Amino acid sequence: MTNSTVLQVNNVDIYVIKKDIKNIHLSVYPPNAMVKISAPLSYDNETIRLFAVSKWSWIKDNIQIIQNQTRIPPKDYISGESHYLFGKRYMLKVVTGNKHSVNVKGINTIIMTVKKNTSRDNRKKLMQEWYRKKLTEKLNVLIPKWEEKTGLNLNSWQIKKMKTKWGSCHIDKKTICLNLELAKRKYIEIEYVILHELSHLIEKTHNQRFIAHVEKYMPNWKLYRKELNSMTFE
Repeated sequence: MTNSTVLQVNNVDIYVIKKDIKNIHLSVYPPNAMVKISAPLSYDNETIRLFAVSKWSWIKDNIQIIQNQTRIPPKDYISGESHYLFGKRYMLKVVTGNKHSVNVKGINTIIMTVKKNTSRDNRKKLMQEWYRKKLTEKLNVLIPKWEEKTGLNLNSWQIKKMKTKWGSCHIDKKTICLNLELAKRKYIEIEYVILHELSHLIEKTHNQRFIAHVEKYMPNWKLYRKELNSMTFE
């Protein structure tokens, strides 16, 4: 059972969903900086409003981050477009062939080979499959590296296409999900997300203990987080 309402704090609409959960959760979503609170059914609106007020500084900061993000225009997957792989910019060249493939050629070109009259959606799917392959190869190296560094071990991990998060952690199952968009980011930014999600295995919330753990292994983590959040997902 769920029910929803809209509360207003400091002239900002906050979308509230009450459902059968134990804890209250606060999020600010791109691309329009929508503020959303998920709360237990037992919470009344005044309790939720006071919670939002107590988190106002965090809400305001995250709204500003999203509003300042660079917007990525939708891709058509045609020759001449710019595409990124692990933080490096490449020019896409689409050619016709008998078998679909995507490969890096030289130092700044991605060659996409497709059959004649392949649709834009299928070209996009082909590119995403290639990104998934490249990111999987990289994570197969980076995740064990950070498990060894921190002494924190996962049961499994997976890659997902996510709209609002770089990663997520299921603490009880000791599993993490990482956003497919990370294939476009620098190695150090990917490593930050891995460390961030691994750190949730010892601390669920982003409290001082959590921050101290991340900072222990990556003192410049705030810089990498800022770079990650400077751009919206495609």
